Amino acid sequence: MNRLELANRWRQEAGVQGTYTTTVGQTGMAAKGVNWIDSAYEDIQRRHSRWDFLRTDFTFNTIESAATYTPTAAGLSDLNEWKKDSFRCYLDTVTDEQWLDCYDWSFFRDSRLLGANRSVEGRPTEFAVKPDKSLSLWAVPDDEYTIVGEYWKVPEVMSGNTGEPNFPDQFHMAIVWRALMFFAASEEATYLYSHAEKEFLKSLFTLEMDQLWMSEEAETLA
Repeated sequence: MNRLELANRWRQEAGVQGTYTTTVGQTGMAAKGVNWIDSAYEDIQRRHSRWDFLRTDFTFNTIESAATYTPTAAGLSDLNEWKKDSFRCYLDTVTDEQWLDCYDWSFFRDSRLLGANRSVEGRPTEFAVKPDKSLSLWAVPDDEYTIVGEYWKVPEVMSGNTGEPNFPDQFHMAIVWRALMFFAASEEATYLYSHAEKEFLKSLFTLEMDQLWMSEEAETLA
C-alpha cells in the first residue's frame, strides 16, 4: 500500500467518514490521520536499528595517504550503523578482494594509531569505527583501493500520495494498526485502542520474524 492507501485504510478502521483523494494539504482530523500514518511508520522503523529492510550496500574509493573517512566522504547521507563484519577491500578488480578485520575503537587507537604505527602505509587490512561513525583504516592506504560493505540506513519518510513503506506489502497493516492506536488514544476510546494494539502486536511480530531473524536483535525477541 502507498501512503494514500494506508491513510484510507486507517480511515476505514477508525470509522472516520469520507475518503482521502490526497494526503497533501489536509486540515483537521484528516491531517491528523495522515500524521498518524507517518508517525506509525517512523515508530516501526525505530523499534530496531538492524531491520533487514534498512540494510543496504556501500562502495567508496580510498585516497592515497588518507586513513580516515567520514560517512559523507564514503558517499553516505543516510548512515545509521555500519555492518562491521561486511567490509572488504580490493585494488583493481574484485578478484583481488580481501576481508577487512574490525577492531574496537579504543584498542585500535591504542595500538594501530600509536607511535610509528600511525604512518605505516600499505594495503588496508583492518579498520575501526570512531565515535563519530567515521572509519579509520590501517594500514594507511598507499593507493586507491575500493572498500565495499553494508550498512543500516536511518528511518525513511514517506511523502506525497505514492510514497511506499520500505518493507514488504504483506506487513503494511502494522502501520495502520499503530496509527489507529494513536487515534484511539486521542479519542480515549479504550476498546478501540485495545483492539488496535492486539492487531498491531501480531503484525509487528510477523514483520520481526521476517526482517530480523538473521540479525543479533532476533535473539532478544520474546
